[in-house]
Amino acid sequence: ALERGKSAASLADCLAMEYRMSQHFMKAPSDFHEGIRSHLVDKDHEPKWSPSSPTEVTQEMVDSYFESLPEGNEWDPSSAASSKL
Repeated sequence: ALERGKSAASLADCLAMEYRMSQHFMKAPSDFHEGIRSHLVDKDHEPKWSPSSPTEVTQEMVDSYFESLPEGNEWDPSSAASSKL
């Protein structure tokens, strides 16, 4: 992410990339959901990560977090500036 962010044309491009990654991390099934399950829901503190070790992570897996989101789901800085939290 740092290398890709470094080559972004603007802060808005970096924020769009970060948003895109966060949305991919939230897709079920994911390790995010597994971490929540193991620590907050079942409280067994035994997450079953997939893949089970960092050495099993492929470049394709990493690249998938940077893929574009479906049309209409990309972050739009113009709408974010005017939205109310």
